[in-house]
Amino acid sequence: MIMEGELYEKPSKGANVLVVSYPLQGHINPMLQFSKRLASKGLKVAVITTTSVSANQPSNTDSSSSTLEFVRVYDGFEDEPDKVDVEAYLNRLRDSLCKSLFGLLDYYKQNSMNLYPTPNMVIYDAIMPWVLQVVKKCGLQGAPFFTQSCVVNTIYYHAYKGHLNTPKYGSDHVSLPSVGSLLRGHDLPTFVSTPALYPVALVKVLFDQFSNLEEVDCLFVNTMDMLENEALYYGTEGVQ
Repeated sequence: MIMEGELYEKPSKGANVLVVSYPLQGHINPMLQFSKRLASKGLKVAVITTTSVSANQPSNTDSSSSTLEFVRVYDGFEDEPDKVDVEAYLNRLRDSLCKSLFGLLDYYKQNSMNLYPTPNMVIYDAIMPWVLQVVKKCGLQGAPFFTQSCVVNTIYYHAYKGHLNTPKYGSDHVSLPSVGSLLRGHDLPTFVSTPALYPVALVKVLFDQFSNLEEVDCLFVNTMDMLENEALYYGTEGVQ
């Protein structure tokens, strides 16, 4: 529980890895399942949850695992925020989470004698690339986790690079490296095919996932490699 005026909940035990999810249910669930997989391999994992969606988030009483702990941090909101002004919401979320996460990582470091092991890597939702700056500032390794499939990520990546030409008609084929010409215009995510439907700040968030990949230590994807082998290879080429 976070006390009034505090930025983070004090962890009760150490962790090898911290996993930070974007505070939205569709992003929380994949990150949570990934955290459980890591814990099943013997790693001690701290899952970082946030205040704005606390009512829908798991707690330590929901897990009997001795290798998994939930630690809550302040994300700028006490309850579900009003997202009418998307840009203002995203800016406040970024600024608040950066401060809270930095404080939490410093707490682990300052209390390393009592909290063992101390984290050496932070895995964060790729939609929050700015987390990497905080992680590197604290001298830790950082790795994004892409919650969507490799094919979808590949489409966003080509759009980010300016390599994607949206077809005039939805029935027209779209040809992309690693994806081929199996897709048609109406198969593309609407964030790419008709971005005018969404606030500019929201579309920018999706494309910014790829803004600092050259600085990460490794990356993780949510996929079945036998089904998306080409997209997986293309998306991770040059990254350890």
